[in-house]
Amino acid sequence: MQQTWFARVAAFLDRRLEETVGSLVLAVMVTIAFVNVVTRYFIQLPLAFTEEITVNLFVWLVLLGTATAFRDDAHLKVVFFVDRLPAAARRWIIAFTHLVSLAVFAVVLRLGWLQVLDEMWLGVVTQSLGVQTWYFTLGMPVGAAIVIVRILQALWRTLRGEPAAAALGERSTVQEWTA
Repeated sequence: MQQTWFARVAAFLDRRLEETVGSLVLAVMVTIAFVNVVTRYFIQLPLAFTEEITVNLFVWLVLLGTATAFRDDAHLKVVFFVDRLPAAARRWIIAFTHLVSLAVFAVVLRLGWLQVLDEMWLGVVTQSLGVQTWYFTLGMPVGAAIVIVRILQALWRTLRGEPAAAALGERSTVQEWTA
């Protein structure tokens, strides 16, 4: 049986894409910041572009972390009242919150894409590096799209009455490292 495009994308993301890309982005950010500290304080030659890169890569990192949190059901939530509801009502409340999250990230996706198009059309470049800013801004729509896939997965599990990914014994990389 042939998988749908959505199932193929979801299967690819399930292989820890977020952690792999996020780890690489974080490694680049730390390396660049370290090089900047060394050149600034030991050689007296600050590198202006390092802050530009690290700040812009942070957008990618945040959205990849958000997708991971939705995948592992590890995002911050207040469940004081929801946990006291009957199982059926709890499932519908959780589904509703997934739909609200879906709407929010659909807006982020749309506005992020419009921002990318504007920056491409206007030819906006960064001050220090002189590269097109849309390379960095692309993190918003791409990250939002990955988050949307994770929300749809969580919504599907919720509507089917399945436990969250974390309850299925699937542990996040952080949990694996600290165990």
